Amino acid sequence: MKYYYENIGAVEILIAPTYLAVVIMFLYLISKKTLLNDPFNLIYFISISFLYTTILLVDVVTNIIPFFPDTILYTNIITDYNFDISNQPSEIFYFKLFATFFSWISLGSPFLYLFFNFLVNQIGILLYWKSWTNFRGERSVNIIQQRIYLIISALYPLSVVYSLTPLRESYFLCAFGLFLVGLTSKKKFNISIFVGLMLIYFFRKEIFFLSFALFLINVFFVRDKKISLKSLGAIGIMTPLLFSIINLLSIKILNIPISPIALSTFRNYQRIVYFESGMVYPVVDWNTWWSMFVDLPGLVIQFTVAPLPILVEIDYLNSTIYFLDAIFIIFLIAIILSNIKLIWENITWVSIMLLLLIPSSIFEYYITGAVRHRYFIFLMIIPLVAYVLEKLVTRRIKNDRNLFLNSLN
Repeated sequence: MKYYYENIGAVEILIAPTYLAVVIMFLYLISKKTLLNDPFNLIYFISISFLYTTILLVDVVTNIIPFFPDTILYTNIITDYNFDISNQPSEIFYFKLFATFFSWISLGSPFLYLFFNFLVNQIGILLYWKSWTNFRGERSVNIIQQRIYLIISALYPLSVVYSLTPLRESYFLCAFGLFLVGLTSKKKFNISIFVGLMLIYFFRKEIFFLSFALFLINVFFVRDKKISLKSLGAIGIMTPLLFSIINLLSIKILNIPISPIALSTFRNYQRIVYFESGMVYPVVDWNTWWSMFVDLPGLVIQFTVAPLPILVEIDYLNSTIYFLDAIFIIFLIAIILSNIKLIWENITWVSIMLLLLIPSSIFEYYITGAVRHRYFIFLMIIPLVAYVLEKLVTRRIKNDRNLFLNSLN
């Protein structure tokens, strides 16, 4: 039994249905602002809530969800309001600030708290869909796409893992989802984008400077939610200035200058800390940008399909859920690649993903860390998959109808 399940009592089990009902109610109310109106929405929230609750109860007995050592710290924060975090990073302070409310209404019970952690994670998923709706425009999305998105996001293995684990991943997903809503809105300066940026800084500083870069690119180079060839040329010309701004932020926030030698030193030092886990990336030797560029494809692929052994030999079957997640992502990518034209139609959305994916791959030095840190990026692929699948299904129905009509004639 995991550390945070040890003190579950009969009272918690008895009142859990009440918490579940509250979660379903809040999700349905929030869906009024984030989803297209559809009777399926309530069915979805009831179904997914009961499914995740079942998985939670099974995990109490069988430990099917991986155990993260960090959850000991987060559990102590949830259960002890006076827990000392003075020696912890600022992200832990902000987690406590936001989690205290849910901890209070959960009666200090990690088991009940996970219902609200699931709620926050689902809000993040709804915000991602809202940002996709903003990006495509309401006339270009439909109920079928939305249903596909909701079902796939519910089955996404990492959605299950981080919904039912007391970490800050759900909070960060919600923060980045809010930022995406602002980034894809008609107004380039709006409350969502600024609150989202602030929350991103609170929960994961290393993503803040990437998000800020997206904000700058959106303000100066994106017109009608598209990057034109002229804008790409302007970005190329302005790259030195953009690089200087991002480099300054990286030094200020992470204390890491963006240079091949500095990044190489950072990665190699961090891998020493985690070497005994057997889950670290190989040593890198980056003295030039070219040497980093040569390693980039392998790093991106390893980040994308971790824990599959691309750069390192590891027991990738040791964690079933992580392995399933890698297969899940490969399956989603295959669906998208089946229709390159639809990728080009959404090139700005894909470009946002790449701007997040490539630097994250360069910084990553820990295999299971890659699984954890790619969650918020690859959730962005699901609306695109839903878009592709809906177009394929619609085309198939149209072709079948034409064949049927032709047969009658």
